[in-house]
Amino acid sequence: MEVTMALAPSLVHTNRKGGTVHMFMGDSNPRYYACHGTSCVYCDDMETAEAHLDFWCQGSVLKAE
Repeated sequence: MEVTMALAPSLVHTNRKGGTVHMFMGDSNPRYYACHGTSCVYCDDMETAEAHLDFWCQGSVLKAE
């Protein structure tokens, strides 16, 4: 089974600590790609993607340079 996704993902969420969630439109359902720093994961729903960002961002500190 081959799954195709849109070439241009849509940015659907950002947080103050630099985390992002992009949405890819697949053949049947959207997929969400959560990233913070070098940690990234594909998720089946927005809630799971945001939960990953919340976990990764715990304890990270914003630095003004």
